[in-house]
Amino acid sequence: MAGKVKAPPPTPVKLSVGRVRVTRAVVYPSEAAYIQSMRRQMQNIARNLQDVINHLGWVTADAIVYGLEPIYDESQRLVPVDRGKLKASGFLEINRRKNGVTVYMGYGRHGRPHYAAIVHERLDFQHLPPTQAKYLEDAVKTKLSTMERRIKLFMSKCLRAE
Repeated sequence: MAGKVKAPPPTPVKLSVGRVRVTRAVVYPSEAAYIQSMRRQMQNIARNLQDVINHLGWVTADAIVYGLEPIYDESQRLVPVDRGKLKASGFLEINRRKNGVTVYMGYGRHGRPHYAAIVHERLDFQHLPPTQAKYLEDAVKTKLSTMERRIKLFMSKCLRAE
């Protein structure tokens, strides 16, 4: 069973800061130098803002992982353990690509172990407490309320550190 939580993909942002329009011929050399200086400064400001926007896109994925950690930890407490392969197959990770960020959480990635979904779904199997079927689903139900608070906490810490 693998739950997929997808962060909103970062939207490419093009930034233009300030605009210098010259509607007449530049007469004085100092005026031309001033216009070039202003363009350089605005490009620098735009570049700095773009860096912040790009940085927030990466921080957001990390914030989502931080928000999901209690859910993942609870699922690790609830996942049935026989030989430990199912528990060891648990994952919570970020996949960053040019077109966006995806956060993955689940068990039995690539079908290993092959019985992850079966153990999750079969309510008729007996498990020693506190382990149980629906180990991921019930972890989401019980810990989801902590996620938003943790994401906001993570983001506020990051913004204070900047």
